Amino acid sequence: MEEGVVSLEKLNKWADSFKIVGNSLRLALLFMLYGSEVLSHKRKSLTFGQIRHVLGLPKTKRAISNLSHHLSILLDADFVEREPLQIEKGKGRIETIYHLSKKGYDFLSDFKVVEVIEDELKK
Repeated sequence: MEEGVVSLEKLNKWADSFKIVGNSLRLALLFMLYGSEVLSHKRKSLTFGQIRHVLGLPKTKRAISNLSHHLSILLDADFVEREPLQIEKGKGRIETIYHLSKKGYDFLSDFKVVEVIEDELKK
């Protein structure tokens, strides 16, 4: 393939990705999860409550439902992953944490978004 030319396969992949992230809240979620990985070396993910708080969403049923809906879309499309996190050792309380998947990270990398986020975090 000629240098500097983007393949049709890659364009199709990007087009499908834009359908998923073509919402400001979903895009904000990807940026936020990546940012949390850059800022924290111990905890490279966020809980639902932390995400809601950082976004400044109220603790209303409607806001929680809306956030849950958009997280589900990103989870179903494999842009985000979730896993259980035991909050306090021995206490048995388990909460779900969310983090970028390889696909989510690759999407942000393809468009140099990771560089933009890292530059903004340095300011």
